[in-house]
Amino acid sequence: MDHSYPYIASLTREPFLFYEMRSTAKLMTEGISDDAIVKEIVEQNLFQYPTEKSITRMAKACIKRLHALEDDSLVSAIASQPTDVAKQICLYALMKQSRLVWEFMLTVIGEKYRLRDTSFGKIDLNTFFMRLQEQNDTVASWSDTTITKLKQIIARVLVETEYLDNLKANHLNPVWLHPVLENAIRSNGDTAVLPGLSSLSYLCARLKTSYEDVRVVSLHGRQHNILPEVRATSRLFALVGGECGINDLCRTLTEGDLGHVSVYVGQRLGYPDERIVRGTAAELTDGVYAPLSVALIENPHPDAVVTPGLPDDAFLRSAEGMPVVPMTKSEVRAVCLSKLRLTERSVCWDIGAGTGSVSVEMALQAKQGLVCAVERREDAAALLGQNRNRFALENLQVVCGSAPEACVGLPAPTHAFIGGSAGNMHEIVALLLAKNPHVRIVATAVSLESVAELTDCLTAFPFTETEVVSLQAARDRRAGGYHLMSGQNPIYIFTMQGGGETA
Repeated sequence: MDHSYPYIASLTREPFLFYEMRSTAKLMTEGISDDAIVKEIVEQNLFQYPTEKSITRMAKACIKRLHALEDDSLVSAIASQPTDVAKQICLYALMKQSRLVWEFMLTVIGEKYRLRDTSFGKIDLNTFFMRLQEQNDTVASWSDTTITKLKQIIARVLVETEYLDNLKANHLNPVWLHPVLENAIRSNGDTAVLPGLSSLSYLCARLKTSYEDVRVVSLHGRQHNILPEVRATSRLFALVGGECGINDLCRTLTEGDLGHVSVYVGQRLGYPDERIVRGTAAELTDGVYAPLSVALIENPHPDAVVTPGLPDDAFLRSAEGMPVVPMTKSEVRAVCLSKLRLTERSVCWDIGAGTGSVSVEMALQAKQGLVCAVERREDAAALLGQNRNRFALENLQVVCGSAPEACVGLPAPTHAFIGGSAGNMHEIVALLLAKNPHVRIVATAVSLESVAELTDCLTAFPFTETEVVSLQAARDRRAGGYHLMSGQNPIYIFTMQGGGETA
């Protein structure tokens, strides 16, 4: 919210307008222009107002308020979600548009929730406006009639959105934000103005446990690779949406060898029919849950290791009747991943992916990103898919085909690893830079021919940073009562940064 935005009293002419907002949102979701929306509302008299002028004015007011959300998914939710959810979002839209309502919800309602003070009365409204009148010349200039009407409208808004039971109520209800709205508020960075109880704090309060160490993820309306999060985190809170949300979550955990973790499901929190269910993920998979549900997941033995270098025996390398598929060994893999400098949101290509050992570790690091593993051998691609499933990585996509042709339709990468090029190194590098001039590339070479190809790329393309590392590792093996070291093939690791800083 822009706090330099002036205080305006338009609320007296344009109050909560829920049903008008809902009708307008339905038209907006059809993708028609603002002018066409106004025309449709006027011609059909959707608001049932007495004059065309009043309909037009209010239609434009609704459109302006919906645009203030700056979120198409919330506009769609106003049009389609149950009334109580849609009203919450309409309040958020009003807050985004009106500095007056924004500050009231923040400094009065929000503060009461934070202090666990459920009392509410005329004195709270009076104190709020008296303070504004003392601090702001615009508000001080408003007439007593205007102030009185604004107080009445704000009180009605609180009733409409179930913060108050009625206009004479003297206490606030425990309003729980629907995950659709809570997720949007967090995404917009408006967490300071949550106009209600956070579902996280509410559930933890009901469970009599702290929430300071809980990691929050959203599974509502988006794909999120939650398994690595649960494996690495002792306590995780999930905002879940949809009738099958909890079932899908528990099923994913169970299939990912996490069926033993404890799950606390909060359903319709703050409502009279509130219900909290406890059990392991495996036990709760087939339960029936309300669409309005959240989950607290506790893993008693989290694996918080963040460094790369999974053991080689964690990966399948062959299937019955097929030859062993090449794999980048753990020592080399660890160095390559460190050179890539991945982020949680990286979009990665692994070209010549083989078993997918690098792809898997990429996907584990880029938890909110995407990894495209490109492999030309069909048997190897099938094995790669098995390794992906072994780690339950929803953000890892297997692409069977030869590079660069198989890569043309893939999303632009921020990072790329080239483990095999089949003689097409120059063309692959050219495509990577065409997709993203700032891409960061790490490539390995064992043969002298591959070294020559990559060396040529260092000068043929406009890289701002290049580095070549020669690496040779040795592993121990038993020979009777002794341990001897067996050297692996020497390998060259090329790092190339395109165009400037990493995208």
